[in-house]
Amino acid sequence: MYDIILKNSIGFLITISFVSALSLLLFPKILKRTNDFLNTWISTRKLLRPLATMIATDSQIYKNRRVLGVLFLIFASISKNISGLLIPASIIMAVFLLFFPKTLKRTNDFLNTWISTRKLLKPLEIVRNTDVKIYKTRKILGILFLIVMPFLIRCYIML
Repeated sequence: MYDIILKNSIGFLITISFVSALSLLLFPKILKRTNDFLNTWISTRKLLRPLATMIATDSQIYKNRRVLGVLFLIFASISKNISGLLIPASIIMAVFLLFFPKTLKRTNDFLNTWISTRKLLKPLEIVRNTDVKIYKTRKILGILFLIVMPFLIRCYIML
């Protein structure tokens, strides 16, 4: 299934590259108008705000730790076909919830630190005006795209 998605994605990118190359060479004004229309700023702050709010669930987890521990053990015992670390992790969580809640709370308090994504996303929010450089060298870029196109099509066929 993933190979079909990969092949379709690469085919789509090759088509976009071909259309972009032809647009740079033959229709630069239409491409510039389309680019100006699509060149809008979308702030990530509003989109990521729900992820930035912390919901305190520790008190509920520790209040119902026995029920959760038993549920983790039941989940680990009935799920046989799940691969990876899910079953061992649920067993470890069940053991800590049932027998070592203070150790789990100390570990949770140590690991429960706030990591801000603001500094991480700051470089992505800087607007770099590369449109002028692209339109100055549009003929060279269009020809380069068309030269690379047979190689991309050959790679696509070989998938």
